[in-house]
Amino acid sequence: MDTDYLDIGFRLVGTARYVDAIDKYVNRKIIEQFWKKVVFPAAIQIKDSFDYIPLTQALTQYPIKGLINSIFRQDGRRITNLDIAVALYISIKGHASKERVPKTELIESASILTKAIINGISESKIYKRELKRLDKDYKDFSYKVHRDIVNETISSNKELFSHHFRSFEEESFHDFLKVYYPKDGQSWIDWEPGQTLTVNIDSTKIPEGFFLLGFDYANKEGHFLKKSYRKDGYEYFNKEINNGELIWAL
Repeated sequence: MDTDYLDIGFRLVGTARYVDAIDKYVNRKIIEQFWKKVVFPAAIQIKDSFDYIPLTQALTQYPIKGLINSIFRQDGRRITNLDIAVALYISIKGHASKERVPKTELIESASILTKAIINGISESKIYKRELKRLDKDYKDFSYKVHRDIVNETISSNKELFSHHFRSFEEESFHDFLKVYYPKDGQSWIDWEPGQTLTVNIDSTKIPEGFFLLGFDYANKEGHFLKKSYRKDGYEYFNKEINNGELIWAL
């Protein structure tokens, strides 16, 4: 059953014509409820463990956490089981220990989790209404990307990281960040030209889950990332943020 304070919040938002503070408060509560009532219950039922990391713990890592949070954000993505599998694989650092990660189970779990997310939204007027406000539709989501495509994507670091980082891309931006990533068989980066991605993005404010340990980043001026803070669902390139969480520092 949908929580009463969320209905009250929506009425307040309508009355106040989406006053920004109320809007953010309601959105934050929706995301909190979604994790509590949909995501974590689904993860507990799956009961899988990857490389000794329980699925419920893996979901606290920001590649996957940021992706799921983005469902209810204006600049968020429309997810598929491929997106979930990629974000989950990076969250458990599967690219650094491919032989230890049970890919078949991970792919199946990603599909089940994506289906649970879609069903959870479809059964809630609160979630559907919030998506409508954000000009999104859960019917655009899918848990049916073929497992061969998912397996092929997560089996190559180039394909894996290209899919993950380009999901943040905004083609209208002339700004960009260059991402240096580890090649297959390595858990480190060596800054070779062939091991980079150029992602068109607003480098001043990026949805959470972009800046990850074990990678390196440079802006279009050639300045490398020295620190990043996270706050209210966004990450920042070399910028001090009051009351932000320091997530990346040299």
